[in-house]
Order: sequence, then C-alpha cells, then structure tokens
Amino acid sequence: MPKLNKTIGFLGAGNMAEAFVGALVRSDLCDPAGISVSDILEERLQNMEQTYGVAATTDNVALYAQSDVVIMAVKPQQTTELLLQIFYPNTPLHDGAVVIVDGLLVAASCVMPLSASGVLARSPERQMGLRHRAALGISEVSDAVAVIVSEETGAISVVHGGRMIRRLDVERLENILRTFFRPQEVRKGLFGLLDRITIGRDQPGGGSD
Repeated sequence: MPKLNKTIGFLGAGNMAEAFVGALVRSDLCDPAGISVSDILEERLQNMEQTYGVAATTDNVALYAQSDVVIMAVKPQQTTELLLQIFYPNTPLHDGAVVIVDGLLVAASCVMPLSASGVLARSPERQMGLRHRAALGISEVSDAVAVIVSEETGAISVVHGGRMIRRLDVERLENILRTFFRPQEVRKGLFGLLDRITIGRDQPGGGSD
C-alpha cells in the first residue's frame, strides 16, 4: 500500500493519539517525519517523540499551520479553547467547519461542499457569501440541518435539503430545531413549510445578511 502523501497533525498526545500514531507508523502507511503531535503535557510529547519519532510541539497554531490533516485526539471537555477560535479572525479554525459526533468534536477546519445549484444567485440579495453557499451545499448532499450566523450582521438562517429560511430570531430558530429532532411524524409539517418558502421571502425582522 502506498504511503499517505499528507502531513498529519494530532491535537493531543494521550492514549487516543498514540493508538492512531502507532497504527500509522507500524503499518508504514505514513512516514513519522510527516506526523506532528501537540499537547500541554511535556511527558506525553517526549513519549511520542522517543517511541515513534514524530515531531512534537506545545503550540496548537503551529500544528495547524504545518499539517494537511488535523485529527482531534482530545476529550470533549478539552475542546472549548479550540471552538472559541471559530469566532476570532486569522485563527486556524475561523474559516472552516467543525464536525461533532455524539457530543465529540472529531474534526475541525473542514471544507464543506459549496452549493452549485444557483439558488443564491437567483436571490434578490446576492451578497450572501461562502458561509451560506457551504450551508446550502452540505444540505444538498446530506441530511444535515445547517445553521448560519452572518458574521457582518448576526442574522440567523437555517438550511435543510437545499432550502433556506432566513432572518430568524432565537425563539424561531429553537422551535425549528426542536421540530427537526422530533419523531418523523411530527417533522412532516416542517418539510412542507420548507417546500413553500423561497429565499428572499420577507420574514419578521427582515434585513440584509
């Protein structure tokens, strides 16, 4: 099997990271020189360096900068600092998506598929950018419910199945999300609502994103 032609970074150097790194090195799937790990505990980093010959750092930002792929090998309670980076420009996570499965952050700085449907281009408000295109895109290729908050105005939108409801307040957003995650028979009414809504339709609290 050919080696991976990617540099891989592991955020965390505990048992989870060691299991991954050990498997990659032993299988000869990845050169140790192409693997980096970061952790706040020096003893963990020394163990990874000495055992597997990988690069080690205490600087998470440096890890992101030098890695093609970053794997979150930390427990959920250790991800708060990482998630906060989403809200600060010029940080590694700011322009990417995070993936959370069963309460565990499993990937970050992810690139979502952009919508190619032209729905936003047909909207009278064409200033919606990559954030909205990415939300539409992921909803077109999966059953995801995407929530978008405009960086410029704080306006909230929700997307499902390639359809978008815009200019929501917190109460309406909560009601929609609760409906989506109820049993299937209760959700049918919301799918009908989405069928009747088009982008650009006036909603309470209207305005630009």
